[in-house]
Amino acid sequence: MIPRPQTSSIPGSRSAASHERKPRPAAAIGHPDRGAVTLEVNGAERQSGDLCQLIWKVPEIISYLSGLFSLAAGDLIYTGTPSGVGPVARGDRLAGRVEGVGEIEVEVV
Repeated sequence: MIPRPQTSSIPGSRSAASHERKPRPAAAIGHPDRGAVTLEVNGAERQSGDLCQLIWKVPEIISYLSGLFSLAAGDLIYTGTPSGVGPVARGDRLAGRVEGVGEIEVEVV
């Protein structure tokens, strides 16, 4: 589990996965407005989209959320989902990628 204080707005919520990789920080790459976004579950692609499909751009999302929560380096912002959403189970391995940003792998615990 990530040794990070709870920042969710849902009382009693917890992280459901252990993180193994970190995306590159915005300080190093800026705020991309294009790039493939994919999610694999146990090696099979489940979701695919592109940053250009977001209704609000990354800087707008960060600005808005910064007014509601304290954001810190390493925080991940989940904005919604392209088609393909579905359940995951304990032991599933998820690999998320954003082209030009990086990837993250988690195992549901």
